[in-house]
Amino acid sequence: MDSVDDKIKRTYNDTQEATEWGATAISFLIIKNCTPFTVIERSYKKTGFDYWLGYINDPLFQKKAKLETSGILKESVTNTVKSRVKMKMEQIRKTNNTIPGYVIVVEFSKPFSEVRVQ
Repeated sequence: MDSVDDKIKRTYNDTQEATEWGATAISFLIIKNCTPFTVIERSYKKTGFDYWLGYINDPLFQKKAKLETSGILKESVTNTVKSRVKMKMEQIRKTNNTIPGYVIVVEFSKPFSEVRVQ
């Protein structure tokens, strides 16, 4: 496929969902390139985080860390990256604190991301 056509654009016509999936994809790349981990499994609902992380060469894919992702299409006075990171850090603190937790918030209008480790 050589270009993005109208059909492709309509696939992610829901801006909120496109922002969430875009933030997830960027978060996966950050984890892969900046940590020893890779994403190995989607977490189930109400765990307080989105994904389990592990080592790519570990045949058992043991759950070594957790990842919570979030995206902001455009920061506003009431919806900032700083406030979202704070909220997500509090959210993952409620889970098992014996393993590390990563929070990655991606802002798309500038663009930039903030990464925090629990």
